[in-house]
Amino acid sequence: MTKTEERQNKYAELILKAGLGFKKGMCISITAEIEAYPFARKVAQKAYEMGAKYVYIEPRDLYLQAVRTNTQNKEDIGYYPDFLKAYDRERVNEKWGRISIDSTESFDALKSANQEMNLIYTRENRKATEVYHNAVINHTIPWVVICVPGIKWAKKTLGENASVDDMWDLVASILFLDEADPVKKWFELTAEMKKRRTAFNNLKIKELHYTAKGTDFTVGFNDNAVWMGGEQVMEDGTVFIPNLPTFEIYTAPDYKTANGYITTKRPVNVQGDKVEEATFHFENGKVIKVSAKNGQKAIENYLNIDEGTPYLGEIALVDNASPISMSKKIFTSILYDENASCHIALGSAYPDCVKGGKQADTDEKKHALGLNTSIEHTDFMVGDETLCITATLKDGTQKQIMKNGLFVI
Repeated sequence: MTKTEERQNKYAELILKAGLGFKKGMCISITAEIEAYPFARKVAQKAYEMGAKYVYIEPRDLYLQAVRTNTQNKEDIGYYPDFLKAYDRERVNEKWGRISIDSTESFDALKSANQEMNLIYTRENRKATEVYHNAVINHTIPWVVICVPGIKWAKKTLGENASVDDMWDLVASILFLDEADPVKKWFELTAEMKKRRTAFNNLKIKELHYTAKGTDFTVGFNDNAVWMGGEQVMEDGTVFIPNLPTFEIYTAPDYKTANGYITTKRPVNVQGDKVEEATFHFENGKVIKVSAKNGQKAIENYLNIDEGTPYLGEIALVDNASPISMSKKIFTSILYDENASCHIALGSAYPDCVKGGKQADTDEKKHALGLNTSIEHTDFMVGDETLCITATLKDGTQKQIMKNGLFVI
């Protein structure tokens, strides 16, 4: 067995045990692009060996989605068959575990898509999958997002001469796959993250003020805001880690409180286009102006997708000492890049980031709690070595929580 094969086996076990909190008899769905299918099969095999009841690998083809947007009319582009709706309901009712393998081999597939039609597709698909989507964001089913090394991702991240094995070397160092027990290691890490999020919750933060190169930004928080991060716990006690890797603590801001300007420090793929060095200007929570070095049109289109996309749904803090940040690589993957840098997300908020949010079953009720709603949620990385963040607490005192990209509490 090669070193890469050994790592793949340990990764599959990590995904199941830590990512999903696997239990014998669990049903699992795995969403994967074609290039990631061999690894998806390896995870499925491991799941059966551990006692899974059923595993289904669901193909994701962004190239075919682009073809659909360029050939179909507005009436057909939103079609979502009833058998898929039944599949979604069954996965929710039976609490299937969900593994989503990020599309790192087809990251530019939607660049050729008709963006107007792709927007309609996205809207209609979200409506059709609302029950399943809500189960995911409310953590009523266990789920995890991961990436798998492939040749395109390797060359994009490490250079044209890189191999897939080179990418496995890098990913293994971030995921601690060469540790004796990666599962134990990750639960130790999330325990430390839990301590930090507890400390932040105890601070009772009213407002955060960001200063950095290209940034002078403030954002406020509801009295019932909750800092999250690391592991999630379902009502039945199942513990799972939704992102592997993860190094962030995060919460939902009061979506009408952001003011000032903030600049992105890492590229983000938005509707198939690379957006770089975007500066968002906020007023009373809404982006009123945006400029970007690259991807200006893509980000302008994004802000007009629905009423929620110009507002914030998430504030996340990541120390620059995270293994991903320390690698000094741009991964062209939201999962990896967001865990290298403090970030904001435009679009929907996670309901459990505010007390009572999971019980708010309409947009109006969520808005009353300060939660933004949207069919979209896209992270934009804003942290670097110049970032400093000062918190204003409920009692009016101020406390620095981050200096030059590093936590100070």
